[in-house]
Amino acid sequence: MSPEIRKLIADEVIGVEVERFLSGEAGRRMTEQAEADRAAALEQLATVDPEDARAIRAIQTQIAAIDRFHQGLADMMTAARQASMRLTQLEQED
Repeated sequence: MSPEIRKLIADEVIGVEVERFLSGEAGRRMTEQAEADRAAALEQLATVDPEDARAIRAIQTQIAAIDRFHQGLADMMTAARQASMRLTQLEQED
């Protein structure tokens, strides 16, 4: 098995794991909590003292971390779909 195929299979497996996680209770709760935390942080950002740069940075950092969590999951699922398509393509070439 070539290194490319091994990586494609690994990406597919990770995608399945992410989908399973997100469809399960723990994944749903974590996603809901992350969304609630992001909404709360945006509310804080709207009311924070505009002169308090430290507080603004802290809130922005919190929002960015939540966004990275969501983006990381989305990236893994996208990589899985692309891997699946590439594996299908390689099978058809054989």
